[in-house]
Amino acid sequence: MKHTRSLSSNQRGVVLIVSLLLLLVMTILALSISQTTTLEERMAGNTRDQELAFQGSEAGVRAGEERLDAAADPVSCTSLASCDSLVQGTFSGVDLSQKDDTWWSANGAEYGASGSHDITEVSQDPKYIVRVRGRLSDSLEVGSQKVTYYEVTSRSYGKTTNSQAVVQTIYAKRTLH
Repeated sequence: MKHTRSLSSNQRGVVLIVSLLLLLVMTILALSISQTTTLEERMAGNTRDQELAFQGSEAGVRAGEERLDAAADPVSCTSLASCDSLVQGTFSGVDLSQKDDTWWSANGAEYGASGSHDITEVSQDPKYIVRVRGRLSDSLEVGSQKVTYYEVTSRSYGKTTNSQAVVQTIYAKRTLH
């Protein structure tokens, strides 16, 4: 009997050490999982912010195209004040995605009603620029329809100003001239 008593009293300290080691391993796993979850939440938030910026830019492009549809003769427009169309060469060779807020405020047309915040999901309403890129005749006949090509560029932020998207399309409109 003495032999069993000494064996069991020697094992009591080992159980405590093994329990503490297991607790340490579980704590490290819990911290690792917590950091991974936090990182994934940030990634999802950034992706959502970028998607909102892209959708805002798409809305700006559509607003520019609708403005061109509504104008009787957008080719004659030479300033933003008349129909938000600028003649080719006004911004030749300029990368509009690199322009800052001041430039976009001075040159871009605001989506929706000016001065109001129409798209509440984004930090500010998108701005767009319409440029006349060129005109071609449909045929060689005098008085035939002409096709005017426009470049519509829009920029928007997401929910925060940390992400922005710039979308650009080419739009064609037929006119008689």
